[in-house]
Amino acid sequence: MRDAVVYWVPKAPHRRRRGRTDTVFLILLDYVAPLAEIDRLLPEHRAYLERNYDAGRFLMSGPREPRTGGVILATANDRAELVAVVETDPFVTSQAATYEIVEFTPTRSEVSRV
Repeated sequence: MRDAVVYWVPKAPHRRRRGRTDTVFLILLDYVAPLAEIDRLLPEHRAYLERNYDAGRFLMSGPREPRTGGVILATANDRAELVAVVETDPFVTSQAATYEIVEFTPTRSEVSRV
């Protein structure tokens, strides 16, 4: 027996609590510094992640396999808002990582929060 699959087809942009209309983004981080530098910055990066989870911006995150960067699923009002957030990541401010932001419209999800 297959697990249930939830289909989500938004009629309007995703709505978060506080009445804000949000778009969904995938943030792809690529490490450009040695892993020793990444490890040194990890506590600051984790604090950055925590602040953005608390603010309701980040939905999921984790390292890539193999360990060449990271992935973050996020919501924001628009790309400019998210760029401003990503540019405060200690990995980015220390020039230890670069990032790519991919905007997308979810049409299917098995994650109840999205």
